[in-house]
Amino acid sequence: MGLSKRRWILGPALVLVGLWLLASARGIVDVSVLAVVPPALVILYGLVKLIAGRGRRIFWPGLIVLIGVTWLAAGLGFGSVGELIGTYWPVVIVLAGLSIVARRR
Repeated sequence: MGLSKRRWILGPALVLVGLWLLASARGIVDVSVLAVVPPALVILYGLVKLIAGRGRRIFWPGLIVLIGVTWLAAGLGFGSVGELIGTYWPVVIVLAGLSIVARRR
């Protein structure tokens, strides 16, 4: 990812985080909702890496997205991280298989 693309992702992300923190400091938004933002940023980062790889590299970006989704689901009360990992760990094997199939030489 080139510097200009990184700037267009990181800059707006920092602006949004700063505005969110300012709004929470002023009592405009509930701080507990802030627990959703970090996992959403992890998911966004994984999706950006997945798109930047044009489908050639699926495993690591997919794993990053999976970590973000697990974190978000646990934060929203869909179960503990341990329960979610215990249930959905086979998704990692599926990602590994897709990565091997999608790999171009």
